[in-house]
Amino acid sequence: MHQSELAILVLSCDKFADAWDPFFNMAFKYWPDCPYPIYLCTETKNFERKGVTVIRPGRELPWSALLQWALEFLSETYILFLLEDYIFLKPVETRRIEHLFNVLQQTDSNYLRLFPCPGPDVPLSGYPGVGVIKPGSAYRNCTQAAIWKKAAMQAIIDPKESGWDFELLGVKRAEKLDGMFLCVDVDEKGDPLEKGDYPITYYCTAINRGVWRREAVSIIRRHGFEVDLKARPQESVRSMYQRIVRRTYHRLRGTPSVNT
Repeated sequence: MHQSELAILVLSCDKFADAWDPFFNMAFKYWPDCPYPIYLCTETKNFERKGVTVIRPGRELPWSALLQWALEFLSETYILFLLEDYIFLKPVETRRIEHLFNVLQQTDSNYLRLFPCPGPDVPLSGYPGVGVIKPGSAYRNCTQAAIWKKAAMQAIIDPKESGWDFELLGVKRAEKLDGMFLCVDVDEKGDPLEKGDYPITYYCTAINRGVWRREAVSIIRRHGFEVDLKARPQESVRSMYQRIVRRTYHRLRGTPSVNT
C-alpha cells in the first residue's frame, strides 16, 4: 500500500468554523500517528493547524458541489471521508485502518464504512470483519466515516444536492456502479464488534439543527478542550430529552435513526 493513495478529507463549510478546533483537538488526541495527508475543505475561511491542509474554492457552494470541488482538487485515488462534527472518542489504530484499506483495494470495492451505522447486510466471504451492503439498502452510501474510491464518490454526486439528498437520493445512482459497498461488521477474529470498538469510534453528529448537542459539549470539555458557545449555543435540556425519546422510539421500532 502506498500511503499517498489515501487522503483524509474533512468536509465542512464556513458556518461550521467553530467546530474545527474541537474536531481536530479530539482527532489528534486519539490518532496522533495518522500517516495520511489531512485536508479540511472550507469555503472562504482559513484555519491554521499543524498537519492540516486547508482547501477552499473561495465561494459559497451547496454541500454536494463543495464535495465535488474537493474531490477534483485532491490527487489521491482514495478518500477517508469525515465530517467536522464527528468527535473522536477512542484511539484509532493505524494498522486497523491500513488493513481495511487493503480489503477495499483487494476487492476493488467502492466504499468501506468504518462506523457501522447502519451495519452491513451479509458477511463478505474471505474477509473476516467486513460485510456487504446490498443494493437498495437504506443509507448504502451514507456520510458516516468511510474509505471511498474517489471515482465512485464522484459518480454519485449531484452538485445541486444537500448532504441529506446525497444519502437518500444517491442510493439509486450507487446501484448503477460496478463494485461492492462494504461495512465493518465483526472484528478480525470473527467476533461481534462491541459497541464503540470501531475502527474510528466517534460521537456522531455533535451539531444538530444548528446547535451543539449537550453530550458532545460535555465530552469535549472532559478532555480539557473548549467549545465556543458564543459562536454556537448548545441545545436546551428539553430539546435533548425530546431527541433521546425520538431515538428510543426508532430503536424500539427497528427503523433507521442515523441523525435523530
